[in-house]
Amino acid sequence: ITKREYLSLFNNRDKTRHIVRQKRISFLWNIQSFNVHVFKEPSDVCILHAQVRSSPDSSDTVDMPSFLDVDRLITDSVEDEIYGAYQISLIK
Repeated sequence: ITKREYLSLFNNRDKTRHIVRQKRISFLWNIQSFNVHVFKEPSDVCILHAQVRSSPDSSDTVDMPSFLDVDRLITDSVEDEIYGAYQISLIK
């Protein structure tokens, strides 16, 4: 984009939010895909996202890697909305 477009967009940014900086680490463990979202700014939160393939003859349980220390499960509940980038970006 041009300098003019950048300045226009910059001046019209949402000033009620921080820029969210995060690092993502992806890896496979026992045929499961994991993504670690490490939020660096404005919050110090680390979230593990696990994807497992579901089949009729298997359970939907996640085989957690032994080298990870997980505090708690985050679900799609209203209480856990605070862990999304949209909520993390709010200036308090």
